[in-house]
Amino acid sequence: MDNLDQIQIIKQGLTSWLLWREQYPHISIELREAELEDLDLQSILLVKANLVRANLVNCNLNNAILIGCDLTLARLKDSSLVKANLEGANLICADLSQCNLTQANLSSANMIATNLRNSLLRRASLNLALLQRSNLTGANLVAANMAEADLRGANLYESELIGAYLYKANLSGVKAVNCHLNKANLVKANLTGADLTGADLRWSDLRGACLEGANLKGVDLDGALLDHNSFSKP
Repeated sequence: MDNLDQIQIIKQGLTSWLLWREQYPHISIELREAELEDLDLQSILLVKANLVRANLVNCNLNNAILIGCDLTLARLKDSSLVKANLEGANLICADLSQCNLTQANLSSANMIATNLRNSLLRRASLNLALLQRSNLTGANLVAANMAEADLRGANLYESELIGAYLYKANLSGVKAVNCHLNKANLVKANLTGADLTGADLRWSDLRGACLEGANLKGVDLDGALLDHNSFSKP
């Protein structure tokens, strides 16, 4: 089916889309460069859809199933994706700024150079996600699961990571100036060369973490659990 036909169907509403999918479940979903701004797509099923460069600004995607979707360079600014499932999705260079991703599943998602500025990611699942060079400035990641996530070179300026689970996460070279990491689990995390100027690490668990070459100017480590060899090479 032509890409334009699929776009027209989805714009008719969720009911029309579901009826079409029931009739043609084996057709690949092709919504590349689709203009879908402001649509209500709550609970929509778009597994492995091609949404490269799609415009999804200000959409309702709460509870949407977007497993394995290709959202490279897609625009989702101001959209709501509460409890959406984006496991394994490709979000390279996508704009997710100011999105509500509360409790969203982003496990194993490719988010290299993704813009997540001022987004809400409370209790989101980001374990094993690729977040190299992503922009998380001002993002709310309170109690998020980021176990073994790759955040090399990411910008975490003034982000909220209170109580976040960052076990074995790679945070080497991150810019985490004034970042709130109090009560975060950073066991065996790699913070080599990280800029933690003014960061709040009170009561965080840094056992087995590597802080070699990290900038700790003004860091608050009150009550933190820290090994004596944390400043050695991993």
